Amino acid sequence: MDFSHQFQGAGPTASLFVSRQVIGTLEVFGMARGSLLYGEGKSNLRIGEDLDLQNPFTTTQVTKSDDLLPIGELQLGLSYTCDRWEIFHPFLRAALEGQVWHGAGSATSLDGDLGFVGFTAGAGVNF
Repeated sequence: MDFSHQFQGAGPTASLFVSRQVIGTLEVFGMARGSLLYGEGKSNLRIGEDLDLQNPFTTTQVTKSDDLLPIGELQLGLSYTCDRWEIFHPFLRAALEGQVWHGAGSATSLDGDLGFVGFTAGAGVNF
């Protein structure tokens, strides 16, 4: 059995970022982001039976559909800002992030949600 599922889409994204100073230049921050992707989903299913015999039997099914894929993300973390320079303020961030792709399916099914959890780290400059 061989199954694949693809999605190509585009759509709007909205986000909210909040931070609160804890001690000195250390901040706690949170971010929430949501997207609505609209596009085309395509699935390919191929099943083979009696493949080791002289006349194998193969079934192939291709499904195409227009899909709406909502995605939600949450991020919570800490940020440290260095205030040594007047104009530039470099910062370091570390956070825990989670994502849910509603209705994205899995490796074996078109049904269900797909979730991710991970750690992120970054650096940047505010001016």
